[in-house]
Amino acid sequence: MADDDVPSDSSLLVVIVDTNPNQRYIIEDPKMLTNVLDAVVAFSNSHLMQKASNELAVIGCHFHKSEYLYPSPGKPLDVRQIDGQYELFTLVEKTIKMRLVNLIKSQPQEEKPGESLLAGALALGLCFIARSRRSAIPGLRTSSRILVVTGSADTAAQYINYMNVFFTAQWVFLPEANERSKLVLPGRGRVDYRAACFCHRELLTIGYVCSVCLSGEFTTLRHFEKAARHENPLVVAAGNYIPDPVDQ
Repeated sequence: MADDDVPSDSSLLVVIVDTNPNQRYIIEDPKMLTNVLDAVVAFSNSHLMQKASNELAVIGCHFHKSEYLYPSPGKPLDVRQIDGQYELFTLVEKTIKMRLVNLIKSQPQEEKPGESLLAGALALGLCFIARSRRSAIPGLRTSSRILVVTGSADTAAQYINYMNVFFTAQWVFLPEANERSKLVLPGRGRVDYRAACFCHRELLTIGYVCSVCLSGEFTTLRHFEKAARHENPLVVAAGNYIPDPVDQ
């Protein structure tokens, strides 16, 4: 049996919940956030129920900061069994909801909601995974995954932050090999692999690419002057250098 086929002894699940009120589905129906949170709690508890050694972390992502919703830093809540419910499930639910309320209340009232800080939340998730692996018992096989629950649109402002997070990550977050056969996979949709302009989202046949952040535009890259344009020549899709007309 290959190493990838060997079931792990423990599974760590990190769930990132986007709670930004600027999300479209929340704007249309604010009550949907409660439904999403209930689904996240149920999914998290089902993960813990599969194996006693499984671990869980839930991170709340808002427009002003991201922080852990579970486990709670410091002393855990004192909970009692409710209607025969497992104490750990009650602890997860109450901790997540209490800390989420505190996260929402901490937002600046005079500040207009902006973009969700998903890149920072991903970095927190990677740090939690790294810390968990360092403190694990030697020889313990642990698989780690990150689940992001968000309705936010694509953002260009955090592009570099996303790239840094993705390049930093050294693990592929997939279900365990013995669980993948049970997944209901999405259908194969048609994918257009042509590059799109970073500023206008228009498909490109040929365009300029910044060699620093790998973003492309259909015209001159005045936007990337701060990215050392003269020290880092611009390249095009064909692989040949085409100087910026400004330089000529």
